[in-house]
Amino acid sequence: MHHRLRFFLGLAAIGGMVLCTNAQASAAPAATTSRYVQTLSYNTLYNEGCSMGRAGLSGVVVLDFGQPWDQNGVHGVYTLGGFWASPSQVEADAEAYLDGFWNCSGSTPFLHLSIGQSNYGSQVNYAEGQTWGTVVNTVNSYISTKGYGSQEAARGGFDSEPGWSAFSTASNQVDGYANTTSTYYYDFGSADGCPPYGNCSNNWGPNGLWYIAWGSKPAFTLPEIYYQANATQWQTDSLYSAQNKPNGKNQILGTMTEYAADSSTFTPAGGFNALQNALNANSATAWNMTYSTDITWAQ
Repeated sequence: MHHRLRFFLGLAAIGGMVLCTNAQASAAPAATTSRYVQTLSYNTLYNEGCSMGRAGLSGVVVLDFGQPWDQNGVHGVYTLGGFWASPSQVEADAEAYLDGFWNCSGSTPFLHLSIGQSNYGSQVNYAEGQTWGTVVNTVNSYISTKGYGSQEAARGGFDSEPGWSAFSTASNQVDGYANTTSTYYYDFGSADGCPPYGNCSNNWGPNGLWYIAWGSKPAFTLPEIYYQANATQWQTDSLYSAQNKPNGKNQILGTMTEYAADSSTFTPAGGFNALQNALNANSATAWNMTYSTDITWAQ
């Protein structure tokens, strides 16, 4: 049995998530909207959460804050909006989104909010991962205090890309996170140069990709599927895991596309179907995903 999952009648429940096994084919779900965060405005994040709640959507939303960055001895992030944000400011943005979703949704939708940072830049390290784990713990405490737990959960998130750092750097980051919290994180990163097209950028190798995406105890995978080659790479990674690791094939949660940010890439349904078809073309990796999210610069 996988160390994170318990199966019952073909379904696996993970903290409010329901994952399908390969008992039957899954159609592409309605995509949620993830964000490259460019603001610290409570109202903006509240309204974005409210919009998802009103739509009645369940699923994963990633708030991608950018690269780890220290300022005056404080571990924070240099955001994609071009400014530095402290841990408390990141927490406030996430909480604003959660407030909006809760206040504008009915009683059915469930939101998994992934609070993300990348492995880009010179300040990716163990301590930054620890800080990120503390941020996620704080936001989950907020959810509990507010009574939102029936419809919301906070998760970590890492846009881990082999092209951005050495494997040791990225693994230190996720190890810091894993040793600070038991809360899952979602790897919404890439497989730059990875098999079957190479040995992964910066010589990560398939084992490095596997570790960040599935091998680390709290890791789940929500990979970037922008082109067909990406689907092939992630199916190959799942096959590597199935053939070499005790936790078996990579049971990928779903896909992240960026059609709203770059219309030359897969649509949400296109990216989801490409990876779903690649996984189910081989019995060793067959697995029906659940989630689809598309990331945008719009805020």
